[in-house]
Amino acid sequence: MKNKKEGGVVPIETKYIYQPWEVSAQAPGGLDGITPETFKESVEKARIGADYLIDRKKIEREYQKRYKKLTAAEEPKTFREPKK
Repeated sequence: MKNKKEGGVVPIETKYIYQPWEVSAQAPGGLDGITPETFKESVEKARIGADYLIDRKKIEREYQKRYKKLTAAEEPKTFREPKK
């Protein structure tokens, strides 16, 4: 990050965020020995957010409807407000 007042540069270090399978056994919930593959499997089994997932085909159909509606509206030739 540059210090504009003094014209210098200040190094910034960000804290490393561990992946769930890197968390040590000392952490709450201890995921000791878990691999990325087993973590992925457990998340898939848990179906987190499954109630909010929408089929891609349904999203595509909705997108096409909205796009046609938005582009079908004729734009005015001018944005000038009418004289009073």
